[in-house]
Amino acid sequence: MRKTYTLILALMLCVIMVFTLAACGQKKVQGISVDKNDKTKGTILVGNTAASSGAYAQVGQPFNEGVKAYLHEYNQAGGYKQDDVTYSVKLQTYDDEFNASKGLTYTQKLVEQDKVFALLGHFGTNTVGATVDYIEEKGVPMFYAATGISALYNPNATGNSRRIMPVQPIYEGEGSALLATAFAPAPDGLGATKVGVIYSDDDAGHGIRDGVVAEAAKINKASAVVYQMLSPSATDAETQARAIKEANCDVVIIAANQAPLETIGTGLKTVNFNGKMITSYVNSNATTMGSLANKGIIAEERPMYATGWLNIVDPEGQSGFSEDYWRFVATMNTYEQFKQNKAGDTSVVSPYAANAYAMAGYIAAHMFCQVLERVEASGEKLTWESFVDYAETGAIKIPMGESVDYSQGKRTGVTSLSLSSYTWDYTTSTEGGTTTYSSAATLVRGLKTLPELEAALNQQQQ
Repeated sequence: MRKTYTLILALMLCVIMVFTLAACGQKKVQGISVDKNDKTKGTILVGNTAASSGAYAQVGQPFNEGVKAYLHEYNQAGGYKQDDVTYSVKLQTYDDEFNASKGLTYTQKLVEQDKVFALLGHFGTNTVGATVDYIEEKGVPMFYAATGISALYNPNATGNSRRIMPVQPIYEGEGSALLATAFAPAPDGLGATKVGVIYSDDDAGHGIRDGVVAEAAKINKASAVVYQMLSPSATDAETQARAIKEANCDVVIIAANQAPLETIGTGLKTVNFNGKMITSYVNSNATTMGSLANKGIIAEERPMYATGWLNIVDPEGQSGFSEDYWRFVATMNTYEQFKQNKAGDTSVVSPYAANAYAMAGYIAAHMFCQVLERVEASGEKLTWESFVDYAETGAIKIPMGESVDYSQGKRTGVTSLSLSSYTWDYTTSTEGGTTTYSSAATLVRGLKTLPELEAALNQQQQ
């Protein structure tokens, strides 16, 4: 009897161990959950912190609208399927007011309390700079950072560094392209003889400046470049602008984000700088430029140019725009109709249907979902590891752009840039007592790599 009891007990222990091992094998992935009331439905939770108030709300609000609009479209089209469960991708976002300390706090909340699967469209130079080390330590995937700080640049990422996947151009690379563009002859560039650089004393300004310095040495133009630094919180840039004017610069690179851009532009206007201005893609927006035109910063004697990493122009397309652009517009309008409970009402249009920052958010979500589709097609389980692995299996298409390649650990962002000019004429629209100014952009040249710009400059010098 004792032997029988012992045998039964041993069998029971074995059964318990089998079930325990099985349970261990079904490890729950952070951010992926199944609905308790409907086991055929689930959620993949992603998150970001983005300025939806303060000076940078004009960037953060449309950016997140673009993210939400594409995720809505993706979910409506069927979402992500795994193990007979259909998952919707949902965004959790917090307003960090473009404050690094708040950005870090909210990022920690997203990762440790909300338990997001990934950070999607991690937003802004300040927050990304303050959190990139923390993100790498935790190992949570970060897909598409809405900034180009140098800390994101990594040509051979390994370990947890592979999980940090930038898309937008990195500031150092853009700085090189800005200088090559300034000196290159038309139509590739601005044909400068001497270039001034006014840069903000922050990650964005220093990153672009470092790229300019490296490129100036590379193309033997170091003696033809003048540098002036400005605090990002400064309210007056007259001293810096006057130094650029007195150095007889005919092109000035404004190496700064949106808030310092206006301060620097005002300084150039005050000292009557007559020459060309060129700035980063982060400022290339009709609303931002419209405000500058309204203030007389952009003028006939002081035209403004900006780089871009997208190309929405197609001379043979509807109204001269590409098919990808019109898909973006349709997605934004459909989402706006959904929010207003007016599905299918074509009289309802999104206020962000032509907004460059909304395009960036839309692109971030679109590319993220492209990777989800790769994992789903493979039949493998969605985990942090499989997401990164399938992001590296081939170039990922950028809507309204080219592609980004993460293979073999490349984390260098987009490397091809276009050039647009903004008019000093502007339009106005008023809604709810708020007046918005818009300046139209004209494409000067399409996407060009740095070697292509250098080749154009070399040809001029021969």
